[in-house]
Amino acid sequence: YKFIAYLWVARRAGADPQIEELNVGEAAEPQGRGTGATVTDIDGDGELDLLVAHGESASQPISVFKVTQGSSNHWLRVIPRTRFGSFARGARVTAYTNQSGALTRIIDGGSGYLCEMEPVAHFGLGKDEVTVVEVYWPDGRSVARPLQPGDMNSVMEIGYPKEGEESVLTPESQCGEGFFVKNGRCAGM
Repeated sequence: YKFIAYLWVARRAGADPQIEELNVGEAAEPQGRGTGATVTDIDGDGELDLLVAHGESASQPISVFKVTQGSSNHWLRVIPRTRFGSFARGARVTAYTNQSGALTRIIDGGSGYLCEMEPVAHFGLGKDEVTVVEVYWPDGRSVARPLQPGDMNSVMEIGYPKEGEESVLTPESQCGEGFFVKNGRCAGM
């Protein structure tokens, strides 16, 4: 007998987060023998899909569960690269938004049992929009990039900055709710 809870967590201004248990429907796989799971955007629509690998004690095909709601929500996917063009494992990506504040993702080398998450910073935004993306590489180099509303619902690849190419924000850049530009980067109040 195995019990797994699937939770939805939402930020609330000036209050504790709202937490609700979700009904995951078929993805619960009561007869499945899942050995690993990962999420990825299989079809490039900005919605993360669930893949469950099987086979620990019996051969089973991979299960794919597609999202069926939220297609009108905004999203942004950021892929930081190393100086050699590979995925920048260990990079920190922060998206500053109009309403939700700063959202941060780490590009890690693995994040599950017998599975690995894709090395992409995925931001599901609802109706919110990202104003600035900052990427910090493990060696301390960084890039700050202001975004336009037309940049939403896309995949951004951000290359490792060459010597002297590190970008900074202008004082006129909009960092979003609760943030301002200080020393070329977004900072909290």
